[in-house]
Amino acid sequence: MKIITRANAIINLKKYIGQDLRSLALKYKITTFETGKQNKGWKGLVLEKLAGLDTNISKAPNGLNFELKSVSFYLKEG
Repeated sequence: MKIITRANAIINLKKYIGQDLRSLALKYKITTFETGKQNKGWKGLVLEKLAGLDTNISKAPNGLNFELKSVSFYLKEG
């Protein structure tokens, strides 16, 4: 299991700002709507992949002391 820090996850995610999540999901073979039914967790799985984290569907932390899908990110000026 790969555990990374929140700071490293943010650095990894910044590389993808402005890109289409669905296109990235298709690139990483993460099902979105292809089966005719929405995979409700596809966005979180894509973000985990882009952040460099091991993907999971549990609420347990997958980063060093954080769970990506429960962390709020905001633009910090400066």
